[in-house]
Amino acid sequence: MKTINFLSTIAMVAFTSSQINAQITQNGTNVGVGTTAHIIGLNNVKDNIRLDLNGGFESGFTGNTTALRYSSGAEYSSTNSSTSGLLGFNYNSSGSSSTIGFSSTNRVTTARAITSTSTNIGGQFRTSVIKVSGTKPYEMAGVYGDIRSTTWNGNSTYGGGGSGAIVGLDKINGPDTFAGYFDGKGYFSDRVGIGTKPSSPFYKFEVKGTSHFDGAAIVEQNLVVSQKSFLNGKVAIGIFSKRK
Repeated sequence: MKTINFLSTIAMVAFTSSQINAQITQNGTNVGVGTTAHIIGLNNVKDNIRLDLNGGFESGFTGNTTALRYSSGAEYSSTNSSTSGLLGFNYNSSGSSSTIGFSSTNRVTTARAITSTSTNIGGQFRTSVIKVSGTKPYEMAGVYGDIRSTTWNGNSTYGGGGSGAIVGLDKINGPDTFAGYFDGKGYFSDRVGIGTKPSSPFYKFEVKGTSHFDGAAIVEQNLVVSQKSFLNGKVAIGIFSKRK
């Protein structure tokens, strides 16, 4: 028994003091942390969950329960960068509660953009499809957000920006920083408000504040003006004005 303990100690020291790469090959071996990694799921469908994490469930507990916490960092010259985050975070107390499915925090002291473009991205998702087979509708999205509630009417705010399936907060407020940046077309199926929240179901587009149009503004139906208007140029009513 003493010999076995001695050998076990030597093996443990060798494992912890040297660089070891662990690999789980695709031979049906699934790993569960805090749970049993299931192979067969609902309706006898194979899940193939290679790594199954379960952070547990706490009842009557004030504090945090997290399935996974990660962190990494790098240093080069004057640049120090770090990334940390949480997966499956839950906090409950008598005064507040917080639930986060995925959280990521990046910190960079000096971003380097000397020879190429530098990036600092909290979460990056890329989706590509080469071909679609079938005639039914097919949906594709890089990021998908969905909020639902059967009792809550949404009369609340998130960081002062409102509650939404996707919320962006620009806390730099610089000339080239944006809470939302879209390089391409945008589609909104319902009402849109700029400077104000859409308040009337009769208006698809509401603007609070001064608007500036650098180009033609085409109104194909009635134009209702409730206050004074200033027009600089020719005006035609019932016909098009002719320029000379």
